[in-house]
This record gives sequence, C-alpha cells and structure tokens, in this order.
Amino acid sequence: MKTYTIKTLLSLACSILLITSPLRAQSSQVHYNNPEHTSGYLTLSAADCTDPWWEYDWEITTPTNAPIKVTVTLNYNDYLDVYTYDGSGIYQSIFLDETPGTTTKTVISSDGKIYVYCYDYCGTVPTFDVFTITFEVDSTIYSATDNLHVPGNLSVASNLDVLGNTTIVGNTAIAGNTTIAGNTRINNRLGVGANPYGSKVSISNYNQDDRAVSISSSKNTSSALYGLYSYASNGTGNVYGIYSSVSGVTGKKWAGYFDGGDVQIKGGKLGIGNIVPLGVLHVRGTYEDAWIYFASNAGMNTTKYKPKVNYGLAFTWNYSAGEGESIINYSTGGSSSPRLDFTSFDGTDLRTEMTLKQGFLGIGTTRPAEKLTIAGGHGDTRIRLSSTGNSGGQPANLSLWAGESEQFYYGTGIGYNVKGSPNYGRIDSIKGSSYVRFLPEETKFQFQTASGVDVDAVTIRNNGKVGVGTTQIPDSFKLAVAGKILAEEVVVELQENWPDYVFKTGYELMPLHQVEKFVHTNQHLPGIPSASRVKDKGLSIGEMQHLLLRKIEELTLYIIEQDKKIKSLEEKLK
Repeated sequence: MKTYTIKTLLSLACSILLITSPLRAQSSQVHYNNPEHTSGYLTLSAADCTDPWWEYDWEITTPTNAPIKVTVTLNYNDYLDVYTYDGSGIYQSIFLDETPGTTTKTVISSDGKIYVYCYDYCGTVPTFDVFTITFEVDSTIYSATDNLHVPGNLSVASNLDVLGNTTIVGNTAIAGNTTIAGNTRINNRLGVGANPYGSKVSISNYNQDDRAVSISSSKNTSSALYGLYSYASNGTGNVYGIYSSVSGVTGKKWAGYFDGGDVQIKGGKLGIGNIVPLGVLHVRGTYEDAWIYFASNAGMNTTKYKPKVNYGLAFTWNYSAGEGESIINYSTGGSSSPRLDFTSFDGTDLRTEMTLKQGFLGIGTTRPAEKLTIAGGHGDTRIRLSSTGNSGGQPANLSLWAGESEQFYYGTGIGYNVKGSPNYGRIDSIKGSSYVRFLPEETKFQFQTASGVDVDAVTIRNNGKVGVGTTQIPDSFKLAVAGKILAEEVVVELQENWPDYVFKTGYELMPLHQVEKFVHTNQHLPGIPSASRVKDKGLSIGEMQHLLLRKIEELTLYIIEQDKKIKSLEEKLK
C-alpha cells in the first residue's frame, strides 16, 4: 500500500484548489536596469499574497546565448521553480525547491528567456517578500575588453588569427587554421574540422595531418608540469578522464601511448614504476606497492593483503570477501636458499601450508628435512591413499599418520580404513579396520571390528619378546600366546646341554628303592615338575623335553642293569 507524507497531502489539496481557482493578476513585475536587459530583478511582494492559495508565473527577458548569472532567494515554504527552456527539449534548472534558501547559478538561454513559476500550497499569508531574483550578464565570462567577443555562435570558413583574448558564448566551428595568442574562453561548444555536436570540443582530422591534436608544454621551474591534464567528475554515471578508441585494417593500433615518467607503454611492453620494461609487463616499486591485481567477472578477486615476507614475489588469490586468501610466494629468505611457499590467510592468521625448497617438500613446515616432510598437530598429521573402485565397488583407503607422545594413539602408523588414526574412527563405519602402529619401544599389529572393538593381534617389543593375542608378556619369556597353537612341526633348540650326559661314565643313577620312596611320597618322578607347579607356572616345552629325555635315558640304564641281573640269574639256574 502506498503511503503519503503530510506535506504531500497538503500539496495535493492545494493543487485541487488551484485547479478550481483562476490565476490572479499581480503587481510584482520584472524590473530591468537597461534597455538591453543585461541586468534586473524580480520580487514577489507580500501585497500580492494577501489571500491564500495564490499562483503566479513570469518570463524574464535576457540577451540570447549570453551567460546570465542568476541569484534566487526564497523566504517562505512556497513552491518556486526557476528555469530555462529552448523549446527543443533542453531544460536548465536554476532553482526548484520548497525550502527557504539562496542559490546562484550561471546559465545560457538560447531563446533569451528565464521562466519563473511560484504558488502557495499550504495557505500561507506572508508578511514580507516571498522571493527575490536578481540577474546580470556574468562578467567573468562576458568581457568588453576582449579582442574578440562573440555573444552568439561563431563560424569561420578559413583561418582565424586573434592576438589578444577571446570569448565566444555560443557554438564555434572553424574550418581553417586558428591562432589565438591570448586567453580563450568558449562557453558552449567548439568544432575544429567538424560540427560541434555532442561534445564541448569536436576535432576531425580526416586525411589531413599526422596529428589531430598536438600539445607541447615546457618550463624550467621546480613546480610540476603537466603535458596533458584531464579532470572529469560525474555523480552517478560512468566518467572517463581520457577516452580513446582506435581502429584500422593494417598496422598496429595503439589506444594510448605514454613515453616517459613512471608509466611507460612502449614497444608492446608496459613499465610501471621508475623502470625501463624488460618484459611484456614490468613492475617496479616498494614492497608495499609493487603488486599486480587480476579480477574476473565471476567474483573471484584478489585482495590487497601483503604476505609477511621480506623478499620475493607473491601471487595471491581470493574467491570473495570473507572467504580467506591463498598466496603463492617465491622468497629467497634473505639467503642463498630460495624457496616457494604456499600460504593461506583467514583474515587473522597467516599460515604457510606447503614449502618447496631445493627439492625438499614440506607440508605444514617451512624447513623440510627429507624429500617429503609433513608436520602438524595430533590427529591431523596424516596421509590418505584412496581408490574409488572401477565397478561400483566400495572404495579402499590406506592411511598413514603420526601423533606425538603423551596422547591417545600416539606414534606413527599405517592402516586400512582408518580415519587419520584409530581414535578418530573408520572411514567406512560398516567395515572393520586393520593397522600397524610403530611406537618408541614396540610395534603393534591391531584391528578394529565392524562393531568398534579394538583387538591387539601381535605385539613385538624391542627386547625380542612377542605377544600373540595379548600384550602381557612375562619377563622370563620371549613368546606369549593367548590361545591354542596348531603346528605341523615345532623345533626347540635349547641353549643348555642336551641330556646325553646320562650315558657318560660316572653318572649316578638314583637307586630304585629311593625312586620308589620318592614317588610314594611326592606322587611324581624325581626332577619332573609336579601337577600343581605346572598349573601355577605353566609348562616349558624345551625344559620338559629335556627332563623327559633324561628320564628315558635313565630308564634305559635301569633296563640295561635289570637285563644284566636277569641273565646272571639265568646262568645260575642252568
């Protein structure tokens, strides 16, 4: 729904009343100071505004195409419009307002008319003059002392020579050569070899001279000198200080040529800064300003942030405001070891992500110690190799990671379906994972089931001890197995002597009656572990084989001795 201010509603109401009320005659008229109407004034007195809702208009006659300086002073909140209009659509506003104030403006009226319209839209009865308008030919533009003064248009078919000053109020067209020794003011348009339409100055050089415009300026002072100085200002639209457009069928086309100074475009090379360009583009300046910026229409623009380096060349890229910045910086580092840094900037912190230095690549570090060095915090120092599959199968992932000590899952490792390290979960939560962890004093082969249960498969320690299915390895053992062992053959090599010493001369066998007494008392053979000891401390295969073989060899000696006794008895019985 459209809304209206109180002021707008009052104006609409006054307009309705004005439509129904005829214009009245006014005593306030234009006063001219001379017959040429070069100056005068107009005042709307309070005597003409005793009744509310009044409306008046005037025409002020001035010299045609002359610069007229107009000063308007409005004393009440009444509608006042002062303007020129030449009948061809060119309208120049001098004053258009409802607020008291004063405005001064110089205009040129092609028909010698200034129009004034004023009405009261809120029923005000003034007590003094409503407005005052003064006008005069602008002496700063129009001067009777000029050697050549043309109040209207000037057209010269041949040459024009003026030794003094020149003022031309209207349009100017000169077909021949022109020499003006003094100051020149052209208040409207100038055409040289062309009609001055559409531009303040129009110059045409069709098949004539090598130069359409030639400007030469020189002096010998310490102040600045401008060979060509251009200033242009526009409120809202485009503005061009210098606009150049070239075309041609053959030859090179130069839209601009600058030779000398801190900007050079010469020989297809652009030099910016106090430098002779050595390449297509050569820029020289201080660390803070020697930058080149590129922008695309897709909104991917560079920023003006400078990386914190003292040497080198940087390429920056920024997608859009607030998205952070990427920087590629080549730096000598102030030494003989140049490097290439890939840096990111999030608006607060500048961080070097990757460094390439003398064939060594560092990720997360600027000092790579190996051909590839990766540095980071706990949980983010990792590498992943991933295969997406070729036939719609599930992807396969291999991860390598490193974590500092005093942290959960510290050490380095390599694993399948591991996200960074095992404590960060699995890449594919449906599948289990397997990995190897390399720790300061041991290496672990571990698994994680699909349900998330950790399994210690094999542990190998730096003292040669191995745990299978367990990490608890007794001090006096080299191998600990939590479970059964199935093998086709087991070879045990003992470091101590094999019990062949039983058959050596001098080996003393325990008499059988002592063996009988020992067995009767202890319920096991001499030198053989008891059942309770085996239950408590386990059974050593190598030791048991050693003891059993010794008992077998002792048993063999007992049998040989018994065989001798049997044969002796048999001889006695014969």
